[in-house]
Amino acid sequence: VSVINSYLSSGNYINLGKFDDNIRNKKMKRLLCFDLDGTLTPPRLPMTKEFDSFFASWMSDKKCFIATGSDFKKVLEQVSYETVMKFEGIYCSMGNVFWKKGDFVYKNTFKADEKLFEMLENYRLTTDYPYDLFSNY
Repeated sequence: VSVINSYLSSGNYINLGKFDDNIRNKKMKRLLCFDLDGTLTPPRLPMTKEFDSFFASWMSDKKCFIATGSDFKKVLEQVSYETVMKFEGIYCSMGNVFWKKGDFVYKNTFKADEKLFEMLENYRLTTDYPYDLFSNY
């Protein structure tokens, strides 16, 4: 993770060749988790066919995951089905839904108590934020 973070925080794209060398040199386990929007794909857009093909080949000997705020349907709009099936798993909806090889595995459900809703509503009504928080209010 520190190797990925150092590349990302530098503002540069990940040099996957150098990344492979670091994994081999440090004898690190190959468990990699990638964001989708703005990392593997342009935000909300599909992977290019060239990158999709390259990435699928590159990840063939690695254990790779996607973690995204999007749902699985959106993942399939952005990454080819063939490449999605090569991932060990896809964490969707902020990690609350997990898919493995195209099969639904679990969904984390969260039910907030009334006190939390009251606190959030009070914040919404009293915030100094200059814009509407949500258009549906």
